[in-house]
Amino acid sequence: MLSYLKDMNLAYAEIACPQLRCDIATMRGGTAPWGISTRALVAAPSGHKCPPIPDAQTAADLNVGLAQLESAINHIIRGIRNHNGDLIMLGESETQAACDTFDKVSQDLANVPSQESTLQPLASTPMESIQSFFDAVQAGDRDVVSTLTGGSGGAPGIEMWCSKGLNAFVGHTTFKPWRYVITHNDNTNANLSFDGFMTFNDPAGFPAVSCPLHFYIDGDFKFKAVDGKWIIVSLPNYQEALNDGPTKWGSSPYIYPYPGDAI
Repeated sequence: MLSYLKDMNLAYAEIACPQLRCDIATMRGGTAPWGISTRALVAAPSGHKCPPIPDAQTAADLNVGLAQLESAINHIIRGIRNHNGDLIMLGESETQAACDTFDKVSQDLANVPSQESTLQPLASTPMESIQSFFDAVQAGDRDVVSTLTGGSGGAPGIEMWCSKGLNAFVGHTTFKPWRYVITHNDNTNANLSFDGFMTFNDPAGFPAVSCPLHFYIDGDFKFKAVDGKWIIVSLPNYQEALNDGPTKWGSSPYIYPYPGDAI
């Protein structure tokens, strides 16, 4: 929005305002505001309220930034509707102030000591590695995802499942019950033929517009034993479901593993 204002593109700046209003409400744990747009805005696609920020300085600066942005939005909308240039320019300066404050929030977070993950990966069997992997993806725990996929520094070692890699799925995906057939295990390498289901809430669009996508998981999990743990080295394929049901293919419940999957 700040770039639009600096380029004097008021139409796009105004379009950004309802989305930002909704995002501010989501971060404060409230519901989406109404009355400023004909487009229905809903809560964040992750489906959960933002947890409290444990660092007092970060939380204080974030609240200041949200207040600055909220004031800017109000002045911009009023200025555009009333053809008042002074209000629009005031809104631009407040938007710049909010951006500066959010930069300080990022610095605050960088100064907060890291805390050890509360999710400890259970990886003594390939099946436990899969379940721990799913739990970590659902919880948005990149450290555990990294550990289970052989990555380092919080980055998963596997780059697949979408154009941006596995990172896009962490924190935005839920999994349904799954089944498997072990097709190979020599205590060094293992292979599981796998069938399951997942729902991915796409974070690439407007942050406050829920965009759930349903996928069938059908393929092989491949593993390698490292230091007594099974590390996932390859993920199975997936395909988008043809209907919106979370556990069905058309009118029939999915039954897995399908005949031939283990061949």
